[in-house]
Amino acid sequence: MHAACSIKKLAINKLGDTLAQGGSTYASDDDPQLVREALPFALKLIESLLEESPRHRGLLLAAAGGFTQYTYAFVQQDADEAEDHDLQAAAALHDRARRLYLRARDYGLRGLDAAHEGPPGICARAGGGARRRLEGGRPAPVLDGGVVGRRDRHEEGRPRSRGRPADRRGSPEAGP
Repeated sequence: MHAACSIKKLAINKLGDTLAQGGSTYASDDDPQLVREALPFALKLIESLLEESPRHRGLLLAAAGGFTQYTYAFVQQDADEAEDHDLQAAAALHDRARRLYLRARDYGLRGLDAAHEGPPGICARAGGGARRRLEGGRPAPVLDGGVVGRRDRHEEGRPRSRGRPADRRGSPEAGP
């Protein structure tokens, strides 16, 4: 039975490696509706594989990036468009986007944990300065796409700005 567990773990890790490298398929597809409908399945598949292999860096990167991209491209855009005609629907979509961005952030933090020696959960418990020290000042692939940066705007329930300067005052991009 022990050998079967090792074979299962090997198969999950190989599938995880393949899925983690497959992001360009979605980006190059010429049918955005197909991508919109397929991404939730792919994200749930990645999550189910992470249950079996919780420290797989490639899967954690794919989950962080996938949830960020899906949320921005589809949920956040729908929320921004709904603001013009249905504020209640827009608020519900902004809330969903916030939860999905936080989910992406959590996968990113788990990816940082997996990438660095030390006790599991150190990045999730650490503040931004500690994360930067753990990263050694180098960009961390798990943070590509602004997974952690998006948390700042959404954690307090504020919707992402559509570029209006008054909405950007408290955001990291607004500057001093």
